[in-house]
Amino acid sequence: MTTTPAHVLVVPARAPQRTRGEVHVLIGRGDTPAVYQRFADRLAADGYAVHVRPDAVTTAVRADGDVPQIVIGIDAGAIRAADIARVDPSAIDAVVLVGLPGPDDPDSSALTAELEIEARASCPTQQGRLRDSAIITAGQLIADLPPSVASGTIDVPVLALHGEDDRVSPLDTADGRYRQLGIDHLTVVESGRHDVLNSVHHRTVAASIVSFLEQVRHDGRAPLAQRSLSAEAIR
Repeated sequence: MTTTPAHVLVVPARAPQRTRGEVHVLIGRGDTPAVYQRFADRLAADGYAVHVRPDAVTTAVRADGDVPQIVIGIDAGAIRAADIARVDPSAIDAVVLVGLPGPDDPDSSALTAELEIEARASCPTQQGRLRDSAIITAGQLIADLPPSVASGTIDVPVLALHGEDDRVSPLDTADGRYRQLGIDHLTVVESGRHDVLNSVHHRTVAASIVSFLEQVRHDGRAPLAQRSLSAEAIR
């Protein structure tokens, strides 16, 4: 029996019969695509083809000109996603940034294996998966971040998501990084940690992303990206 290499692609269990868009997920430090299988299944159930790709991808991703192309980046993958949006905005139709890290984040070297799991995800089910399987490489959240290859603001529709309790990339330090990208509003996930796609509110997060993608499909606008950091948070 052949299997898809874990670092290349996740094929959702429920592949969409009619593709409403192509979603390219760029993973973070220590992640494998299996971390995002549940998230990929949810988006596939709404008609989106989801490809989970190594975070080193920086090239254009457009493969099918008939459907929107969206890049979602988590952790180091968020840096790559922002670079794609700034270097080649014609390659994508929208971008979602999750837990954007930076060099001014606090030193996480004191994280034990158990503390790292708790820092990654607030969902108990996901924490159990991280403890009982080899879907992450422990200790990588302190690895060096990839250098950004671009500067300036993002000109495509963008949804920025960040955990209220992110210990790896604390909200108060991450806020300035989003603003440097021209993002004035941030959707904060209550009780969310570094990976809000696997937070206790992961269903609401996935639904918010689908709503964002549907707005991009219909008219290229993304009102969810206008949620005020101080006015509204995902609960």
